[in-house]
Amino acid sequence: MNNNKTFNFTANNIAQIPFSESQTEYFDASIKVPNSRLCLRVGKATKTWVLHYRKTANGKTKKVTNNLGNYPNIPLGLARDKFKDEVANIIKGTDKFIKKATTKDITFSECADFYIDEMEPSKNEMSIINNAIKELGHLPMKSINKKVVKDYYADNRQKKQYAMANYKREIVQRIWNYNLEENEDNCVSFEDLGNPAHHKIALIGADKKKKKGKQYWSQQPSEAKVKDEQIKPLFDSIEREEHTDKKNLIKLFFYLGQHPFTEISMMRWEQLSEDNGQWWWNMEEGFHKTGYEHSVPLHPTVMKIIDAQRGKDETYIFVSNFRKDNQGNLLPYQRSGFAKQIQRIKEQLEDNTITYQCFRATVTTKLRELHKGHEPSYLMNQQLQGISNRVYTRSEFREQKIEMVNDWMEFIQGQLNEAR
Repeated sequence: MNNNKTFNFTANNIAQIPFSESQTEYFDASIKVPNSRLCLRVGKATKTWVLHYRKTANGKTKKVTNNLGNYPNIPLGLARDKFKDEVANIIKGTDKFIKKATTKDITFSECADFYIDEMEPSKNEMSIINNAIKELGHLPMKSINKKVVKDYYADNRQKKQYAMANYKREIVQRIWNYNLEENEDNCVSFEDLGNPAHHKIALIGADKKKKKGKQYWSQQPSEAKVKDEQIKPLFDSIEREEHTDKKNLIKLFFYLGQHPFTEISMMRWEQLSEDNGQWWWNMEEGFHKTGYEHSVPLHPTVMKIIDAQRGKDETYIFVSNFRKDNQGNLLPYQRSGFAKQIQRIKEQLEDNTITYQCFRATVTTKLRELHKGHEPSYLMNQQLQGISNRVYTRSEFREQKIEMVNDWMEFIQGQLNEAR
């Protein structure tokens, strides 16, 4: 076998390439395509076909690597065909790097118009959006950085109008995120930039160096909850949604009550485990916002939704067909992808206080009403004063968690049956 890592691939010599303790790449010399090479990436136990693409535009070089599948499941001939198809797509301009070099910079005003057309904001929200368009509308999205956003709400902050300052910041954040999620083909100019409005608003006079006292403004949590008689209309509203994944995720938001609710969208298959017939969602340290391990029992109704997702993705339980990483792997849904749905739910329930965040408050309040011995903090990962982190994973609390989940799900089913 030729030791040269670039040679003419044949079915025979590909089969003879040995596995390697360290990752090794071999390139097919028989394919002559500008900017692109067909590679066989060899590891300890796998051989993977990979497309390497390297393109220079405007003096900048972008490298793209696409996974084409594993050998021998995909033989040489099929790998070459897939390689040619991918290259054809790149030549047609689907490569995002080329788009960045050729697509005009979209402005904040254009992104705001798209958000307005799709979301149909309330009158109050429109007043802030119009103000943002007036101040920021002329700017390309890629030119809006953290300083620009801070300058935009600076006058309100100086007057200690923190709620209004935060509303302005939040509008920029919403428009940015929503366009990346729903208008991605026109947003390549800023898709790799972090959201400049994703930050806290510092209080006037806060001593950041000493780190004493309150540093940032925080909104008081809403006391809104889903009323008992609203549960059936809520589920009717959810059922009207056409997007199956989002419909099921919203149900899980209500069933599980975890915070932030978007954590549920990030659920991975490897986090699930079964113990004596009971399924658990095990969140590792660093996944949950409190920074330590947390486990939640999954009711059969919840598992029915999860099981329906099997085979769709190897990593995440729910994935968006419109979000991919640099390797072409599908990614979970973003928070902004659920904005239209909650707006429709509010309208159909004729209750503007309903939010995904109030689902959690509904669960914790109702559990205490259902049984005076229930302590939702164990289930919701809310640390109680004087309680060690290890308490939340101790075996004796697992039974309490299961009992709370069963009572909560039984209550929901009772409300749905009663309303029929």
